[in-house]
Amino acid sequence: MTAIAAFEERRAMHLLGDAFFITEAIPAVSTLADLVQRLPGTARRRLVRDFALFLRTVHSRGVYHGDMKATNILVQHRTGDNFRFYLTDLDFVRTGLRVPRRLAIRALVQLNKSLLDLTALGIVERRLFLRAYLGPRHRDECPRAWKKVRRITERKIRQQQRRFKARSREQRREQ
Repeated sequence: MTAIAAFEERRAMHLLGDAFFITEAIPAVSTLADLVQRLPGTARRRLVRDFALFLRTVHSRGVYHGDMKATNILVQHRTGDNFRFYLTDLDFVRTGLRVPRRLAIRALVQLNKSLLDLTALGIVERRLFLRAYLGPRHRDECPRAWKKVRRITERKIRQQQRRFKARSREQRREQ
């Protein structure tokens, strides 16, 4: 992907106002969410593993995406089961840092939560992702990390449900 133009507007105190990043079109891409649902079992597991390795590499190079949802990941499915990944919605991307464990967990929770509705992605694929993401040096941490990601995801969903119910009550009162 070739960058064609980048523009940013700085406001008072050097705060970012508007920013644009224009690239050439990427042929034959799907979101991660769409592709996960379309691929058969073996290819889907390969996609999950390859994306986990991609995300581990991104984090190890000091890049953190603050809105890691399956709809913000474009995948180019090449010949065979070869995939190329592109991150979109770069508003909350941070670079040049060592991605701390808490931010890595946060990204994994965001991704897990964004994929909950997909029946094609079961517990096997989720654990495969986590094992590949952690890598061989940290594979023994997988059960503990999975419990943490699952627990935080469940808590985030409960918080979201409470906010939704509160908004619904407010709207009914206003009517």
